[in-house]
Amino acid sequence: MMIKRISVFLIVLKFAVFTVFAQQEFNHPRGIITQKEVHVIREKVKREPFKTWFEKMEITTVQAEKELDISDPYQPVFLAKKQAQLYVLTEEKIWAEKCWQTLQQVIHDSIYFNEPISRGLTRATQLFGTAVCYDFCYHAWNENRRKEVAEKLFQTMLTVNSNMGYSANYAMESNWNGVRWGSALLAALVYDDLEGKYDRNPALPFIWDIQKRLRDHIERNIFPGGWSAESLSYHVYNWSFIAPAMAALQNSSGNPVFELENYAPHAVNTLWGWSAASVAIPHPGGRTTQPDLSDDDPQGSYLLTAFGLRLYPENQIPAIKWMHDYLLDVERIDDKRGNLFYSVCWYPEKIPAQNPGKLGWLTFTDETYGVSVWRNRFQDENDIVVAFNVPLKRVSGHKGPDNLTFRIIGNGNILVTGAGRTGEIAGQTNFFPSKPLVGEKEPEGSQESHSFKTWKDGDRFFASAEGSSLGVKNHKRNIEVGFQNENGVVIKINDLSENGKVWRLNTPEFNEVEVLENGFILVSPNGSKMKVTAPTEQIKGKISVSKVRYGGSTSQHNRGIGFGVRYWEYNKAVDIPCNGTLNVKIESLDIF
Repeated sequence: MMIKRISVFLIVLKFAVFTVFAQQEFNHPRGIITQKEVHVIREKVKREPFKTWFEKMEITTVQAEKELDISDPYQPVFLAKKQAQLYVLTEEKIWAEKCWQTLQQVIHDSIYFNEPISRGLTRATQLFGTAVCYDFCYHAWNENRRKEVAEKLFQTMLTVNSNMGYSANYAMESNWNGVRWGSALLAALVYDDLEGKYDRNPALPFIWDIQKRLRDHIERNIFPGGWSAESLSYHVYNWSFIAPAMAALQNSSGNPVFELENYAPHAVNTLWGWSAASVAIPHPGGRTTQPDLSDDDPQGSYLLTAFGLRLYPENQIPAIKWMHDYLLDVERIDDKRGNLFYSVCWYPEKIPAQNPGKLGWLTFTDETYGVSVWRNRFQDENDIVVAFNVPLKRVSGHKGPDNLTFRIIGNGNILVTGAGRTGEIAGQTNFFPSKPLVGEKEPEGSQESHSFKTWKDGDRFFASAEGSSLGVKNHKRNIEVGFQNENGVVIKINDLSENGKVWRLNTPEFNEVEVLENGFILVSPNGSKMKVTAPTEQIKGKISVSKVRYGGSTSQHNRGIGFGVRYWEYNKAVDIPCNGTLNVKIESLDIF
């Protein structure tokens, strides 16, 4: 029966690709938004909140024009895309002319855009932006300009579809492939054969191929429960290419086979888990802070909510709208990549927002991957989030050695962190067989997680798991979480092993550490505290504090821990020595 259903799906899919798409040449815009939507969107920007968002887009575009560095392969394409967005929203041809001039730096870029085995993330980003510019500015450009860009689109779409360059990670689940096929699909959908060389649009066979590959990537990248294999921030980055391509796919066919529930069913619950883990704590680029699991960082973005408002099931839209309002800080974001455009297009005026807690989003578990997130409320930056990460399968791509680890965000602060964008282990919050050295990586042949279960008893949440990626033999960790009052949580963590000697908690350097005989107290910048204690008889030595660079020795794309108005370079690692067993109690309260 399942085989029959899949066969029917593929037949319908093939019909949609080769009949509907073939009828849409020269009709622009037809990608991220359609020609029918343009007038409606142009009217929206005359009233709030869209007017404020549009003004932010204008201000940041003018600023980007003044600060443009053409030696940076990303700046020109981001600016050209923003100029194209302003043209499609205003129909002022000056923006289309500026877009054309800026785009010259992209389509004549011999290092990336015109080099078929160059770094794929850069080439795909340039392809994506060029596709947006072509689609949005088509009617403002003359025939020669259209032909030049269309030819570049087709040739680069072919190379991005075929390879991501020498430096790529070719694992199907890697976000590189979402970037790859998302950008290639958008380019193929907006491309026109303006030379009239073919009876039918030559992009059609590629649309058929690319959308299948993109669907396969999403199925591997997201686990059945809705958790991204590469964790939270990478999921947003990945979907900044996938989501617009999916919108374009739906716009170009109108066929229900491309709706999220049918095309990418694993993704239906991603915003549930992502929302449960996201707190409106400011950082230099926005107001979204998340647990830094895998080899990720804690800086998040509201962007995924804008995509959700366009693509996700109707019953989730009120909660997604609430999250959008909760996380979007127009004053703080720089909008360098033109992401605010999606909110302008897709934010619903008439649908009332609904607190996600009413949909049951306070707790989230993906049992296939092995992660649980518990939250006390959806209200403000003082919300408390506890995450327990037990990756039962550590996929290729971004994977950190953080089996059986936990994270805590609460009371306006980042309290418990991981190692950041590195495979080095010293920054991990976990159980170790010995004190990790600077630069040390996980031991070869270390165990993976091999069990994970969760349950609830009254107002307390429980989870249990076994395994280690740090060389701890027969490591078993039990965790209990109970939210005590408006701003408090009590967490009990029981660790049992054969050779665990060091229980380590990493916290950002801006938190002060007061060492006690049987534990320590973290004092955050706003004065809130978290107390960590263990039975005196289980502590086998002096509790110590050291500094660990966040991200280890990684330099590229390692901004550090974003919090407040700056990025912080170091964690403070607090070590409790023990002998195989340690029962820890963590209390997060404003006042002890």
